[in-house]
Amino acid sequence: MRFKWEKYYWITLKNNKQLQGLFMICVLTVFIGVSGNVLHAETPTVKGIINSLLGPDDTTPPDIELEGLSDGLTVYTEKMYISGQVTDNNKVTALTLDKVPLISRPERNIFFSHLTALREGKNIITIEANDEAGNKTRKEIIVVRTNPHFSKLPKEVFEKRMRLAVYPFDYGGALSEESGMFLDMLTLALQEQGRFQLTDRVLMDTILKEQKLSLTQLIDQEIAVRTGRIMSAQAIVTGSIIKSGEGIEVAGRMIDTETAEILAIEKIYSSKEGLAALNFLAQSLAVRFHNDFPMLKGVVVQRKVREIFTDVSRNSPPLRGNLIIYRENNLKNVILGYARITQSLPEMTKAELTSGRLDEIRELDRVVVQ
Repeated sequence: MRFKWEKYYWITLKNNKQLQGLFMICVLTVFIGVSGNVLHAETPTVKGIINSLLGPDDTTPPDIELEGLSDGLTVYTEKMYISGQVTDNNKVTALTLDKVPLISRPERNIFFSHLTALREGKNIITIEANDEAGNKTRKEIIVVRTNPHFSKLPKEVFEKRMRLAVYPFDYGGALSEESGMFLDMLTLALQEQGRFQLTDRVLMDTILKEQKLSLTQLIDQEIAVRTGRIMSAQAIVTGSIIKSGEGIEVAGRMIDTETAEILAIEKIYSSKEGLAALNFLAQSLAVRFHNDFPMLKGVVVQRKVREIFTDVSRNSPPLRGNLIIYRENNLKNVILGYARITQSLPEMTKAELTSGRLDEIRELDRVVVQ
């Protein structure tokens, strides 16, 4: 080849989302041999022209990551809190969960959360994301909702389910107007779930007055646990409200009043602010705590020294807390004692007796998570 001859033109891009303006491009390249004859000529395609300006096509779809949600998960509530993150090389233009839109503007990195309704049995949760290049990702997760029907327990047993003391959540290390509103919303959400008993707010105010304490002092975990014990609560619920430019996050903790052990920690996020966001966070936290402590039933399969072995954890997530041991008969339902769960395996739960007599407990006596 002796030389090449190229013809250039100026063009204007107007409708491309990524690039607009006036550009000079080569529309014809001719390769000429030593004798002056044309060896061959090249004319770029429109796609090639755009690629020369923008780089290669984006063919990578958005990436969807779900937080703490595995395929085949079993839950025990009518609704389920789902959160996660979507990222893309360019911008995510659409994000839906079961066809419900979750974003208001395109972003490269999106955190999302949603409270979705479940029917009893198998549910298929579908999350879809599109980017501005037209790439699409679809993720499906199977969630199984089961109803333990704890309200059908014998009245004597149902009335002994776990009692919680719910405290105001701190905001920036202090209490605020949001703290009080969130306390009311969370208390109502837990009451509607029906899973837990709640201590009376009037009783809490009375005890605080007797102990010469203020609500602000309940931010201290040691004081909060001691106050909860005085109110005959098995656990307290406390935590923090954190605001940022990305939205609001609530970090909730459930703490055993007897051992001061943290039984559960849950973090809930909302990209919005205001009363609606606080209510969403309260509803979601109540759902999470309910699923942390499903009121599952089983029977005693073995006794040994101060321990009992039960089948209550079969096909369930790891269990925590206490078991109520009782016997059903036609005349009277008898509570035989309580046991603290020390080991939860897929087919068996081991618990240490904390009250009651082992010699009065028989195999096939009933147990339920308190």
